[in-house]
Amino acid sequence: MGYLRDEELKEPVRLGLITTKKVGNAVIRNRIRRRLRGIVQRNGDRLVPGYWMVLIARKQAAEASSSQLEKEWKWMLHKVGMLKQEQNAG
Repeated sequence: MGYLRDEELKEPVRLGLITTKKVGNAVIRNRIRRRLRGIVQRNGDRLVPGYWMVLIARKQAAEASSSQLEKEWKWMLHKVGMLKQEQNAG
């Protein structure tokens, strides 16, 4: 994943998905993109705003389950500090 901080970005996050032919045929590449977009939509409110991100899918993504992809996504965002800190209500 590549990312760039942009203080003037109007949207919360800009995302680019790259799935090359090395990953698989068009059906597999589209399936991976759909899964990744769904993960981003489900977790978008937890992202620190103002970033451009580029995700490059690898061949292992074609064999991974959606839950495995989501776990990897959250770990990756936590590692680079792009997840909002959870605040305790109360």
